[in-house]
Amino acid sequence: MRVVITGIAPVAAIGTGKTAFFENLFKKKILIKQSTEKTNSKFYVPYPEHIFEDYRDMIRDLWGKAPKNALASVISAKMALEDAGIQTVDEHAAVMIGTGLSNMTELDSMFGAVYQNKRMFPLAISQIIPNSIAAWTSIALGTHGENRMISTACASGTTAIGEMYRLIKDGYYKTGIAGGTECTLHDHQACFKGFDLLGALTKKENGIPEPFGKNRSGFLYSQGASCMLVLEELETALARNANIYAEIADYKTCSDAYHIVMMPEHPVQIEQALDSVFSEYAVDYYNAHGTATQMNDAMEAGLVKKLSEKYQRNPVINSTKGIIGHNLGASGAIEAAVCAYAVKHSVVHGNLCSEPEFELNLPSETVEKQINYAVSASFGFGGHDDILVFKRYM
Repeated sequence: MRVVITGIAPVAAIGTGKTAFFENLFKKKILIKQSTEKTNSKFYVPYPEHIFEDYRDMIRDLWGKAPKNALASVISAKMALEDAGIQTVDEHAAVMIGTGLSNMTELDSMFGAVYQNKRMFPLAISQIIPNSIAAWTSIALGTHGENRMISTACASGTTAIGEMYRLIKDGYYKTGIAGGTECTLHDHQACFKGFDLLGALTKKENGIPEPFGKNRSGFLYSQGASCMLVLEELETALARNANIYAEIADYKTCSDAYHIVMMPEHPVQIEQALDSVFSEYAVDYYNAHGTATQMNDAMEAGLVKKLSEKYQRNPVINSTKGIIGHNLGASGAIEAAVCAYAVKHSVVHGNLCSEPEFELNLPSETVEKQINYAVSASFGFGGHDDILVFKRYM
């Protein structure tokens, strides 16, 4: 079966919903706050907390019960369904959601109550369990199909979409809601400090990470975001005259089985997966993992350059993380939405990179170009490597 994307809904610091998000993304609007913590990295992207007030009606029945991660997931899922033109979701639909660090706000609150000898919130356990995100989303939407949480670190959103694609492609479901969410709001900024101790965060004086740039020093930490996509079996989408953003043409996944936080200098498994993609599809656009860390960017740039030359491709390349920050488990879902939008509207956002280091097709400004095939790659801590291929629907 053929699988298409009919709804997208990013919820991020630069904009909530399709219109605001893409308007600011193409303007390369970067929203950074300066940290007061005693850390090497001084900048981060704030969580879009305003959504809980702005979209209170969408989450009214969940307020005070569901964790913030789930609230954001429900908001973006309902917005994606609205974007898809679906007023009442098929009760047999499946839900597949990725997250990297799970419900940090509620974990912090729970342990804080214990340490301070205060009364714990009665629903603490139901708020901290990782499956609560997908569970609350399914409850809010009224779906009875497969309901799963995925955690593959920074690849989580990509994995969730890829696995949903497989379920629909193999005939198990006609409709699915898939994506990623992350919320690391908590009082002590433990996640920010933890990544800082790993040396993974940007040391730039202005906080702009500049993926694939000569002065890159790490990624711009984001407190989180959410993004859901509506995936449908093609005939189902056509039967209701749906607006189709793109078709999902392929999904590759592998483990490099190398290290818990590092990528191999010569990533054989990733190269094999990307090679199979570049050999089969005339890739016009490559949305990079692009974290702006020294070794990861060098590895990814080297592979893309090598395979582009081997198969005579010249894809436009960008890093969405270079503008909106690294949203951890939500990043792959946002980048999938960016690819689908690019395929539909023949437009690719520019990069924030003043001095590119590698010989890549890395535009600084928006490129208007027909995109027949787009690729999004995600590489997560622990060696979780996932690749999605998007095709122009014809």
